Order: sequence, then C-alpha cells, then structure tokens
Amino acid sequence: MVAIVRKSLEAKGMRFVSSATTLESDVDAGRFDRTVEEFARTIVEAAAPAA
Repeated sequence: MVAIVRKSLEAKGMRFVSSATTLESDVDAGRFDRTVEEFARTIVEAAAPAA
C-alpha cells in the first residue's frame, strides 16, 4: 500500500528524500530516538543547498 501511494505522489512531482522504519517493540520500549534522529538528519541534508 505504501509503495502505491509513494509512486502516485512521485508521479505528481513529490520527491522523497528519506524513509524510516521503527519496530513496535522499540517504540513501546522507548528505543526509537536513534532512528528518528537519523531520519531527521537525512532530511536536513537533502534540504540543504548545494555548496
């Protein structure tokens, strides 16, 4: 289902720059910080103007 939505949005011009996956057990245990931080870092890097 996610792939269908992604392909549809890409066809309309949306550019995906990052993705993340968390396991429910990690979220329940509060061990998702690193995944979220890495996800945010890749978005910031993609949004930064080229040097």
